[in-house]
Amino acid sequence: AGISGGWMADVLSQALGYSVPSIWTLNATAKQTVINSLAKNQAVTIGTYQSLYGLYGNHAYTIVGYNSTNDTFTLYNPWGSSQPGPLTWTQLQAACDGLAIADPTIAPGTTTTFTVSAAWFTRVESGTYCGRG
Repeated sequence: AGISGGWMADVLSQALGYSVPSIWTLNATAKQTVINSLAKNQAVTIGTYQSLYGLYGNHAYTIVGYNSTNDTFTLYNPWGSSQPGPLTWTQLQAACDGLAIADPTIAPGTTTTFTVSAAWFTRVESGTYCGRG
């Protein structure tokens, strides 16, 4: 119950015992970070702020795979149902606003830095962003 509905980084940190940085700018660098993290079998989660492309808004998904042939990502819905189909990075950018990657090389308790976009603040201030679950 302590992790239900929590922010992805907090949940991953509690469940896995790693420091978990959040990434708030879904640019080309973030895409490559996700691809590299998946190749290292690290836990990667992404949060949505709106319902698009078969994704629920204000929800968290695990990114479980990357297909370099068609440049798509496979997501898993932790509800165990309503799984989205493969999505491009552009589709993820349109529906999502944050990533959390469990990195066992970062010592627990280490302070990490990240960039917060102005759009994120706008959604928080307007009350349209809940994305903590």
